Amino acid sequence: LISDVSVQWQPFNYLQLNAGIFNVFDRSYYRWEKLQYVTPYEGAARGGVIGDGIRRYLEPGRHAKFSVTLSF
Repeated sequence: LISDVSVQWQPFNYLQLNAGIFNVFDRSYYRWEKLQYVTPYEGAARGGVIGDGIRRYLEPGRHAKFSVTLSF
């Protein structure tokens, strides 16, 4: 189970704050969009991998983002 927590706060009409923690439980996972063309052969034109080479397609672990938007 991959879970994200995010919050958005707009204290004024011209100021918006966003914050989020992504992959809260720090799970390892792969996205199909990145793996659909990977082949199990070394040196293949579309990103061939052998053994543990597939691990390079793992998504990042737990991470956080923060942003401020100012409109005027």
